[in-house]
Amino acid sequence: MHRSRWLHGVLLLALAGVRSVQADGWPLYRGDPGLCGVAPGALPALALRWSAPIGASLKSAPVVAQGKVVVGSDDGTLRCLALADGSAVWKCPVDGVVEGPALIAGQTVYVGTDRGAFHALSLSDGKVLWTFRAEDRIVGGANLVGRPGAPDLRLVVGSYDTKLYCLNAATGAVVWSFATDNYVNATPAVAGGLVLFGGCDGLLHILSASDGREVRSVEAGSYVAAPVSVDAGSVFLGHYGGEVLSIKAEDGTVRWRVTPGAAGDAIVGPLAVTPELVVAGSREGSVRALDRGTGATRWSFRTGGAVEGGGVVCGGRLVFGSEDGRLYVLDTGTGRQVWSYEVGAGVSTPVAVADGHILAGAADGRLYAFGAAVAK
Repeated sequence: MHRSRWLHGVLLLALAGVRSVQADGWPLYRGDPGLCGVAPGALPALALRWSAPIGASLKSAPVVAQGKVVVGSDDGTLRCLALADGSAVWKCPVDGVVEGPALIAGQTVYVGTDRGAFHALSLSDGKVLWTFRAEDRIVGGANLVGRPGAPDLRLVVGSYDTKLYCLNAATGAVVWSFATDNYVNATPAVAGGLVLFGGCDGLLHILSASDGREVRSVEAGSYVAAPVSVDAGSVFLGHYGGEVLSIKAEDGTVRWRVTPGAAGDAIVGPLAVTPELVVAGSREGSVRALDRGTGATRWSFRTGGAVEGGGVVCGGRLVFGSEDGRLYVLDTGTGRQVWSYEVGAGVSTPVAVADGHILAGAADGRLYAFGAAVAK
């Protein structure tokens, strides 16, 4: 069979139906390997349940599994808290500032630091199991290639040393690496045997997860600092130039590209992708819902500060934070605000939605947990 025809077939199979929303908590950044930012279930009537000090300032997004919340901070420590009340379970020094989200796979936590250290730790007690060292900062999270518990489980993670690494999840040994022409800033997406990510080289890269071979690359138009989202054969990304793109993964065709706000209004946070919408936040403080098929703006909502953490969709609601110090919940059909909470410090990290809770980190160094209001 001709190579291009074979690759076409592989991409069709690999990218069909890749979404698998986590049923247990939020162990993976953005909730699924395609990084679409969709949580199952519905949100309850919300109230602040607890808050806990994490560091001087919080840049790392929380992840949740087995009733535990794991989050890093700028004090060089990874912390594990109880989801129920925010009490400390363990903390572990990890040699550097943690800006990216951790990843929980089974009984292991994986996290990188700004000193290039990438650790595997025990979820039960925070003991370091192994450490891999890149040649520069790791500011994004890792993603899984395979299922937790599988003997051939692998991880993919990028670094400012311009490389994307694939590591053996049990040992940290390098399986393969792929070199780009600039920093790899964000968590890579994984879809059915493929690894997809953008970088500061302005390209969307699509690699074979088995050997790191590049299947194709697509010009994005500017730096891609945020994760790309992959669902049902389509790749969605936003970039520093303020554009949002929909790309056909099987051949790299750009279906549409739009500038929903002002030109140059950087999109540096992740997109939320549903069967109907692509939702993007921007540095000038707007959130816009675009029609998934055409890119046309369905609605927009303005906050008082930058929206850099992206949003999460849950049961017809969009949850996100803003640098104006508020957490917002909007109706995804209309963009109407249905709830907000004044945290009092900028919220620039992506939220996690898990087990009836919303978790959001703020610039005051605290992690805030919202859940069902308790009847008095």
